[in-house]
Amino acid sequence: MKLEYTVTKEDFIAFNVFYAENHIRKQLLLCRFLIPVVFVLAGVFLTKQPLGIAIFAAVAVFWVFYFPKLYRKTLVKNLTRMMSGGKRNEFVGQAALTLGESGVEITRQGEKSETAYNLIERVARDGARFYLFVGSASAYIVPFSAFDNEKHRQLFLTEINRRIKS
Repeated sequence: MKLEYTVTKEDFIAFNVFYAENHIRKQLLLCRFLIPVVFVLAGVFLTKQPLGIAIFAAVAVFWVFYFPKLYRKTLVKNLTRMMSGGKRNEFVGQAALTLGESGVEITRQGEKSETAYNLIERVARDGARFYLFVGSASAYIVPFSAFDNEKHRQLFLTEINRRIKS
């Protein structure tokens, strides 16, 4: 099975957001909830007055609800800036992926590489692409636009999962 597709900057950014939201969850939860607790405790020890404590508590509650949005927005902004600066552009552009006998062959910008199936840790997906993880934070991005239809997409998923497990 051979797929030819284009990996866009949006695909690259979506992968990084997907990774951040699904793999560094503990750190994000820690930032989301530990900072407000410390902030409220600081308010208690610094002000010792109900109004001051209430203000610190209100800011802490705001942080709990606002932090995920702030984190995502900052991540996307930094990735967009990085991509515009010319860095990491080797991950975007035309690509061809072939499910070979011994592994996945991928061709990008004229360079061909092969990854054995046993090195692919898992396949994940979001609403618009598959991610073939070849490391803890590294994956081949396969946008759904590479497939003609849902049946073709499911066939690819079944085939890649079969080859990874065998």
